[in-house]
Amino acid sequence: IDCCEQIYETCLTIVQHVMKFAPIAVFSLIFTTTSKYGAQIFLRLVFMIVVPMIFCGLFIGATQLSGHQGLGKVVSKTLLFTIFSSLASVIIGVVLVILLKPGVNSIAPELLGSTGNHQIETITKNAQSTKPFAEILVNLVPKNPLEAAVKAFDGEMIALMIFALIFGIAFAKTSFSENKKNLLIDCCEQIYETCLTIVQHVMKFAPIAVFSLIFTPNQSSWDPFNSRL
Repeated sequence: IDCCEQIYETCLTIVQHVMKFAPIAVFSLIFTTTSKYGAQIFLRLVFMIVVPMIFCGLFIGATQLSGHQGLGKVVSKTLLFTIFSSLASVIIGVVLVILLKPGVNSIAPELLGSTGNHQIETITKNAQSTKPFAEILVNLVPKNPLEAAVKAFDGEMIALMIFALIFGIAFAKTSFSENKKNLLIDCCEQIYETCLTIVQHVMKFAPIAVFSLIFTPNQSSWDPFNSRL
């Protein structure tokens, strides 16, 4: 009996000391299950204003540059810079591949397991599904601007940007009365400024959102509410 009483009292002592960490444990459980939702809300708040900001910003810029006859110089300089920077990146990449020869002494695919084989298959499929350069140029012009805006995060962002530039240039070349011509520009400017206001308020929660993203467990982590003993 004395032995069992001592064991019981020892267990109570352990419980008393463990319960001192109960607030931290409860906070950890609540945080790990709710932080991912807060981080997702933050990212969605940022993403939701990307499309209107890009369209309005490019439209206003193209309109103003076309009105002052300065768009040609900007486009030519931008195009030259893009060509030279792309050419430099390609040359650097080819030289590094020739010198370093990546993959020559790599582990055989059969030794990587199912995960490695799946990654290799994904890379191979992506390489095979690469579109020709001519088709890429054709797809830069959207068939439907609204569809391009909806699918902006699915690879249609550049098409939306091209439409905004074309629309802005055409708008600047179109003859309107002075009262009517400023309506669309003022509307886009107000939308752009509103989006900036949203960004300013959303960025106030950036430290919390980044903290949540860093410490949010991944899908393979232990879930206290779905784990089974």
